[in-house]
Amino acid sequence: DTLYSHVELLPESVYPLAVLDASGRFRHIYPTQAAYRGNVCMKVVKQYEPKRYDGLTIRLARRSGAKSAWGKAEEADFLAKECAKAIADAPERTWLVIHHKNIDLEERLLEADPKLCFVAIKYLTFGQHTATNEFSDCNGVLIAGTLHYPAPAYHALDSAARDLQADDAKPDGGELKVLRQSEVRHHLFQALCRGTVRRTRSGRCGNMLAHVI
Repeated sequence: DTLYSHVELLPESVYPLAVLDASGRFRHIYPTQAAYRGNVCMKVVKQYEPKRYDGLTIRLARRSGAKSAWGKAEEADFLAKECAKAIADAPERTWLVIHHKNIDLEERLLEADPKLCFVAIKYLTFGQHTATNEFSDCNGVLIAGTLHYPAPAYHALDSAARDLQADDAKPDGGELKVLRQSEVRHHLFQALCRGTVRRTRSGRCGNMLAHVI
């Protein structure tokens, strides 16, 4: 069992506060906080015309890219080869590789395919994959696994949104599943939007190829 709680870090004087979050449309945490704490008001900014994503191609590898998978030697070798092949198939692109912390993926990719040293590749770990324009020139994005929190972290996040303490009734598994799925979508969306897809020209996103494991 894990004991978890939360404390208020922001003073009441900080409100009203405008939060501009592109993930707001699908993060379950916002409507939960709005319903239980009443200090969030969701507003959807309407565009004259919705942004089109014709220029984005996503290729999905149906294989676990969890941190635990990268921790197994045989599985890590297979994943590294998959990542290297994805980049080698489009060497003319400038690539951004987003991966779990404490994994030397650059070394692994070069071991899988030494010719990748001639490809423009940048690396970024989860935790640094939001709120930056530094990689907006990358027209290839490879997400080497999805980010999942430990189960107690989802409980703590939900408890903070509902203003619950350790001895209060906890949400059921279905509610936590919805929260977990929405956070996975949030991190995938943020990771993808580090590349050229974040750019907009004549209502369309920038051309980008994405690989997701």
